[in-house]
Amino acid sequence: MEKMLKSRYFDVLLSSVIVLVIIAYTTFQNLAAQQAIVVYALDNNMKAVDYPHTIFWNKNSSIFFYIGVENRRWSPVDVLIKVKLISNESWNKGSEPCPTRSLLEIPLVLESGDSDIIPLKIDILEIVVEDDELIITKIDINSYEKFVHLPVKKENYLSVIAELWSSGDFTGQWIELKIRLEQAGS
Repeated sequence: MEKMLKSRYFDVLLSSVIVLVIIAYTTFQNLAAQQAIVVYALDNNMKAVDYPHTIFWNKNSSIFFYIGVENRRWSPVDVLIKVKLISNESWNKGSEPCPTRSLLEIPLVLESGDSDIIPLKIDILEIVVEDDELIITKIDINSYEKFVHLPVKKENYLSVIAELWSSGDFTGQWIELKIRLEQAGS
């Protein structure tokens, strides 16, 4: 009888240890899965609701919004935000980065739990109108003038892309604001 009780206690103890190991492993896996760097966009009121969506290229040709980055990892990270402009027909969205060259690169160092918000102002300085296309030739992005050649058909839109890079690799995270180009009064 005493051997049977010892065997039951051992079985209960072993079962309890196995259950605790499974719970600890599952909890650790869930916490590890939550380790991330997050990128997001905010409007000019610091909310995620009223993003700019139209530029009147012959009147008010600027947009303003914020890019937020948050480090949810347990360690500090070096990140790079690459800002790109592209026509909506030019990019097959997916887990690969946008193939266009970046017009602005914003390096950040974030401690664990830190976040940063970067203002982004884009002014379209020159547009050439040809047939059914608007060709953007010069922009100002956060006070840096850039020459570009970006054709946008009148029925299409311009995409502002902000990609998140970490340790020289694309994280697969990006945000996109779609901007219509319209002539004032039309």
